[in-house]
Amino acid sequence: MASSYSGTNDPLRFQNPSHRAIAPARDGYLVAPAATNLPVYGKPRVVNTNSAVATIVVVPVAAQDDSDTITLTYPPNSVATEQMVVRQIVHADSGVIVHVFV
Repeated sequence: MASSYSGTNDPLRFQNPSHRAIAPARDGYLVAPAATNLPVYGKPRVVNTNSAVATIVVVPVAAQDDSDTITLTYPPNSVATEQMVVRQIVHADSGVIVHVFV
């Protein structure tokens, strides 16, 4: 699978990489359960409203290929903000709400 990386969707591409991880969010938006190509890359904030463990599958912004996914797991009734910038939300379980902070 080819890479869907787009520099125009990566507002921090010119910043020093060591500063990107600690930069505070300036905006955020709600994504569909499986929004393949995010309009702006960012850090996902995940709300698991299930009474069971839930997962999302993401493609990190620096992945060489769109098939280089990472599965993230969340405990029941939890909220978490990932520190990894992602370019795709490939899958989110039912009952999971994902916002992307940029």
